[in-house]
Amino acid sequence: MSGPRWSGWYLLTVLLAAGPSHGAEPRRTLLVVLDAVPFRTVERLSEGAEGAFGDFGPPVPLISTFPSSTSIALPGILGPLGMHRSPGYEPRFYDRERERRRGGGPWSYFDIAFPWRTFFDWQRPGPLRNALHAARPVRAGIREFGRALEEFVADDRSIFTVYLADTDTAGHLRGPTGLDPMLRAVDEGIAAARERTAPFQAILLSDHGLAGGQPLTNVLPAVRAALARGGWNETAALRRPGDVVLTPYGLVSSFEAYSDSSVAPRLAEELGAAAGVELCVFAGDVGWRIEGGSFSLSLERRET
Repeated sequence: MSGPRWSGWYLLTVLLAAGPSHGAEPRRTLLVVLDAVPFRTVERLSEGAEGAFGDFGPPVPLISTFPSSTSIALPGILGPLGMHRSPGYEPRFYDRERERRRGGGPWSYFDIAFPWRTFFDWQRPGPLRNALHAARPVRAGIREFGRALEEFVADDRSIFTVYLADTDTAGHLRGPTGLDPMLRAVDEGIAAARERTAPFQAILLSDHGLAGGQPLTNVLPAVRAALARGGWNETAALRRPGDVVLTPYGLVSSFEAYSDSSVAPRLAEELGAAAGVELCVFAGDVGWRIEGGSFSLSLERRET
């Protein structure tokens, strides 16, 4: 199983805002969410006299969720606008009520009702177009945003929301600098839209960033080998104390393991010692335990 070419810790989102030119009073708001755009990328593009986003204010870094995921980051950001919480962390997640893993199949991404997928006025629909866009994400993203702007110009809603997923795909395939053409096209498209409709303010934000750098190591094979050596039973549902449910997704360098609470300390110790695993964290009675193979750390909550 091979991971994406570019990956890394997701740390920051970016927020930019721009009002209408010439001091006109804005009548509408265009809110654009660009998936997985790093703060440093936008900061770099904004520098200098010839930089992009000249009509916008300076980018503002925001702390995203850790590990980051669109499914939980967007409800955290856009909850005040009415976006509900997601039922799980990713298309494959552990259902605590059923005590079993859900999703992970080729169609589960669209079968499980994640509210952010139906929240936006403009977003790319369906698995077929997802696959087509993945072949050339930059070109597809620029074209998709152009269509979104056409819809915005023809619409009369006071707030028009757009979600662009192709930035995430392009970042993983080409690295953070591979986003430059798409981000410049977003800036130019918004500037052109100002000439065609009533005054509006534009807000750009991202749900998480993308560090780039070296590809991450897929630690899932080593984890499964450690489970087999320890006599654990990897399964889709918890029925016996020795059962373990894994929820690998996307970047499998970071995932969860669920077990009976009585065996969690031993499981965490063995997973923390697996090849390639840096940290394994689990909740204890009064705080958190962190296992790292060669060390063990406890964080305890106190009344003060």
